[in-house]
Amino acid sequence: MRNEKVLLLVINMFVVGSYIIHKGVIIRARHHTTGGSTPTSRGNQAGKEIVWDIIKSDQDEQREPSTVIIRSHVHYSFMCESMGRTFIITPCMKGMFDEYGQTKCSGTIDIGFGVLDIMDDGSVMWRKRILKPCYQKENVKEL
Repeated sequence: MRNEKVLLLVINMFVVGSYIIHKGVIIRARHHTTGGSTPTSRGNQAGKEIVWDIIKSDQDEQREPSTVIIRSHVHYSFMCESMGRTFIITPCMKGMFDEYGQTKCSGTIDIGFGVLDIMDDGSVMWRKRILKPCYQKENVKEL
């Protein structure tokens, strides 16, 4: 399968919530996930999503367990491997300069993109490029 076609399928997964199989790797993606509000809790949702994937696959005999689980929405990037699965939160494409970023995000924001390479043997490699952060000047009001 050509790389361009895989990219379009992954984008489509975020819209309709389906999954693809490429070189034996089952990739499930959704936009929303919960996020951690502190640096030490940003990985908590990875374990939660992985365990839910195991439970769903155990309860539904027709559902194949995921190899890669991709999520977004939380405006930071994260990746871990556990229990035979790779969990990825993609970097965001927006930052602190829109209304959402200014009012909803705390901590640092990872703006950038990622590439998921699937090797012929079914192994995966996640590479990301994060832009150097730049912050909007704070508005100071004298009282």
